[in-house]
Amino acid sequence: MVQKRDSLSGAGRSTGVVALPGTVLARAGDWLQWGVDGAVKGVEKTVEGIKGVWHYRRISEERRNALELASRQQWMLMEVEHERRKERDRIEKEEAVRKREMDEHLRHVEDVKSEKERAVARLREQMALLERATQQEQNKESLIEDLRREAEQRRFQEAAALSALEELRERQHLAAEEGREKARILEERETEIKNQQEAHQKQIAELEAELAQFKEQQVMDVAASARRLSPAQRLSWGAQRNSGNSDLGGLPDEFFCSITLDVMQDPVLAADGFSYERGAIEDWFAKGHRTSPKTGAQLAHTELQPNLAIRNLIQHAIGKKKSDPPLEDDID
Repeated sequence: MVQKRDSLSGAGRSTGVVALPGTVLARAGDWLQWGVDGAVKGVEKTVEGIKGVWHYRRISEERRNALELASRQQWMLMEVEHERRKERDRIEKEEAVRKREMDEHLRHVEDVKSEKERAVARLREQMALLERATQQEQNKESLIEDLRREAEQRRFQEAAALSALEELRERQHLAAEEGREKARILEERETEIKNQQEAHQKQIAELEAELAQFKEQQVMDVAASARRLSPAQRLSWGAQRNSGNSDLGGLPDEFFCSITLDVMQDPVLAADGFSYERGAIEDWFAKGHRTSPKTGAQLAHTELQPNLAIRNLIQHAIGKKKSDPPLEDDID
C-alpha cells in the first residue's frame, strides 16, 4: 500500500495533476443528486401547501357567503313576524276596548231596563191608586198622563240604547272583518316573500348550471388547443426560435414557457403547479382565461408565486454555457 501510494504520488508529481479516488467522486455525485432531489421535493411540498391554503380560503369564502344569505333571510322572516305580532297586539287592544264599551252599553241597557221595571211598577201602583181614587180626585188623571209620558220616554230611551247596542255590534263585526283582512294580507305578503326566495334560489341554481357548462366548454376548447402541439413539437419549435442563440441549445424543456415556448426570464408558479413566463401568464389571465394553459383544467385561483429555484437553475445553466470553452469542431 505504501509503495502504491508512493507510486501514485510519484505519478502525480510527474504529471502535475492530483488524481482523486473513485469513491470520493462517487460520494460527491451522490451528494449532488441528494441535493437536487431535496430541492425538487421542497418545491413539490411548497406547491401542495399553497394549493391547500387556497382551497381552505375558497371553502371559507363560500361558507361565509352562505351564512350571510341565511342571516339575511332569517332577518326578513323576523321582521315579518315582528309586524304580525304588532298587528295582533293592536287588534287585541282594540278588541279589549270594544269589549269594555260593549260592557258599558250592556250595563247602561240593564240600568234602563231596571228603570223601566221600576217605572212600570210605579205605574201599576199609581194605576191602582188611580182606580181607587178615580171618583175622588180628578187631578189624578194628569198624574197618570205624566206617568204615561215618562213610560214613553223610557221606551224611547230603551229603543235608543238597543239601537246603540246594535250599532256597537256592527262596528265590532266590521273591526273583526278588518282584522281578518289584515291578517290575510300579512299571510299573502309572507307567502309572496317565500315565493320570491324560491324563485331567486332557482335563478341562482340555473345561473350556476350555465356557468358550469360555460366553464366546461372553455376547458374543453383550451385543452383541445393545448393538445394540438406535443411536448416534442413545442421543444422543436422553441429550439427553432432560439436557433440564432447558441447559448440556449440543449436546455431542458422545463426551462421553456408553455405559452411563449421561449426560455423563461422571470418564471412564476401558477395554481396548476407549472411554471410560466410572468408576462405571458398575466396576459393569459387578462384575456379572461381561468384555466391552465398547459392542461386546460380549471385553476383554483390566479395568484402567481415567483419560482426562484427554476430561475436560478436557468441562470446557472446559461452562465455555464457562456463560460464553457468552445468545442474543437466549432473552432474549425
